[in-house]
Amino acid sequence: MSTAAIPATFLDPAQLTEHPKPLKEPAVHLLLPMLARSGMARLVLYIDELGHVTSVEVDSATLPAATVDRAVAIFAAVPFSPGRVDGIAVKTKVRITVGAEERPREN
Repeated sequence: MSTAAIPATFLDPAQLTEHPKPLKEPAVHLLLPMLARSGMARLVLYIDELGHVTSVEVDSATLPAATVDRAVAIFAAVPFSPGRVDGIAVKTKVRITVGAEERPREN
Protein backbone atom coordinates (compact mmCIF):
# COMPACT_ATOMS: atom_id res chain seq x y z
CA MET A 1 0.00 0.00 0.00
CA SER A 2 1.16 3.52 -0.63
CA THR A 3 2.85 5.43 2.15
CA ALA A 4 3.07 8.70 0.22
CA ALA A 5 1.08 11.74 1.32
CA ILE A 6 -0.07 10.46 4.72
CA PRO A 7 -1.89 13.44 6.20
CA ALA A 8 -1.03 14.67 9.67
CA THR A 9 -4.69 14.24 10.63
CA PHE A 10 -4.10 10.64 11.76
CA LEU A 11 -4.04 10.75 15.55
CA ASP A 12 -1.78 8.76 17.85
CA PRO A 13 -3.52 6.37 20.28
CA ALA A 14 -2.54 8.63 23.21
CA GLN A 15 -4.87 11.29 21.80
CA LEU A 16 -7.91 8.98 21.72
CA THR A 17 -10.60 8.27 24.27
CA GLU A 18 -11.38 4.96 22.50
CA HIS A 19 -8.76 2.94 20.61
CA PRO A 20 -9.43 1.10 17.34
CA LYS A 21 -10.03 -2.62 17.77
CA PRO A 22 -9.87 -5.32 15.10
CA LEU A 23 -13.35 -6.57 14.16
CA LYS A 24 -11.85 -9.89 13.05
CA GLU A 25 -8.61 -11.64 13.86
CA PRO A 26 -5.77 -10.98 11.41
CA ALA A 27 -4.85 -14.10 9.42
CA VAL A 28 -1.44 -14.30 11.12
CA HIS A 29 -1.48 -18.10 10.77
CA LEU A 30 -0.46 -17.40 7.16
CA LEU A 31 2.78 -15.92 8.49
CA LEU A 32 3.72 -18.75 10.86
CA PRO A 33 5.81 -20.76 8.36
CA MET A 34 7.70 -17.58 7.49
CA LEU A 35 8.30 -16.66 11.14
CA ALA A 36 10.21 -19.83 11.96
CA ARG A 37 13.38 -17.79 12.29
CA SER A 38 13.88 -14.67 14.36
CA GLY A 39 13.13 -11.26 12.98
CA MET A 40 10.46 -8.65 13.22
CA ALA A 41 8.63 -5.93 11.37
CA ARG A 42 7.28 -2.77 12.95
CA LEU A 43 4.27 -1.56 11.01
CA VAL A 44 2.15 1.57 11.24
CA LEU A 45 -1.50 1.09 10.27
CA TYR A 46 -3.41 4.17 9.15
CA ILE A 47 -7.08 3.62 9.98
CA ASP A 48 -9.78 5.99 8.74
CA GLU A 49 -12.90 7.07 10.62
CA LEU A 50 -14.83 4.13 9.11
CA GLY A 51 -12.31 1.60 10.45
CA HIS A 52 -10.68 0.85 7.09
CA VAL A 53 -6.90 0.50 6.89
CA THR A 54 -6.05 3.06 4.24
CA SER A 55 -2.28 2.58 4.31
CA VAL A 56 0.40 0.49 5.99
CA GLU A 57 3.89 1.87 6.52
CA VAL A 58 6.89 -0.34 7.32
CA ASP A 59 8.70 1.52 10.11
CA SER A 60 11.51 -1.05 10.36
CA ALA A 61 12.05 -4.71 9.54
CA THR A 62 14.57 -7.49 10.01
CA LEU A 63 12.33 -10.13 8.43
CA PRO A 64 12.73 -11.08 4.75
CA ALA A 65 10.96 -8.72 2.34
CA ALA A 66 8.44 -11.40 1.27
CA THR A 67 7.38 -11.93 4.89
CA VAL A 68 7.04 -8.20 5.48
CA ASP A 69 4.97 -7.84 2.31
CA ARG A 70 2.69 -10.67 3.45
CA ALA A 71 2.29 -9.04 6.91
CA VAL A 72 1.41 -5.71 5.26
CA ALA A 73 -1.22 -7.41 3.08
CA ILE A 74 -2.71 -9.29 6.05
CA PHE A 75 -3.08 -6.23 8.27
CA ALA A 76 -4.27 -4.01 5.39
CA ALA A 77 -7.29 -6.33 5.04
CA VAL A 78 -8.35 -6.28 8.70
CA PRO A 79 -11.46 -4.19 9.48
CA PHE A 80 -11.33 -2.16 12.69
CA SER A 81 -13.73 -0.27 14.87
CA PRO A 82 -12.56 3.33 14.43
CA GLY A 83 -10.63 5.25 17.05
CA ARG A 84 -12.72 7.88 18.77
CA VAL A 85 -12.28 11.16 20.61
CA ASP A 86 -15.24 11.90 22.87
CA GLY A 87 -17.44 9.56 20.83
CA ILE A 88 -16.50 11.00 17.44
CA ALA A 89 -14.76 8.64 14.99
CA VAL A 90 -11.34 9.94 13.88
CA LYS A 91 -8.43 8.86 11.71
CA THR A 92 -5.85 6.96 13.75
CA LYS A 93 -2.37 5.53 13.35
CA VAL A 94 -1.61 2.31 15.19
CA ARG A 95 1.83 0.77 15.59
CA ILE A 96 2.15 -3.02 15.67
CA THR A 97 5.04 -5.47 15.77
CA VAL A 98 5.06 -8.77 13.87
CA GLY A 99 7.56 -11.51 14.77
CA ALA A 100 10.12 -11.58 17.54
CA GLU A 101 13.73 -10.71 18.05
CA GLU A 102 16.08 -13.52 18.93
CA ARG A 103 16.90 -13.48 22.62
CA PRO A 104 20.40 -14.37 23.71
CA ARG A 105 20.57 -17.66 25.59
CA GLU A 106 21.50 -17.49 29.22
CA ASN A 107 24.16 -19.87 30.47
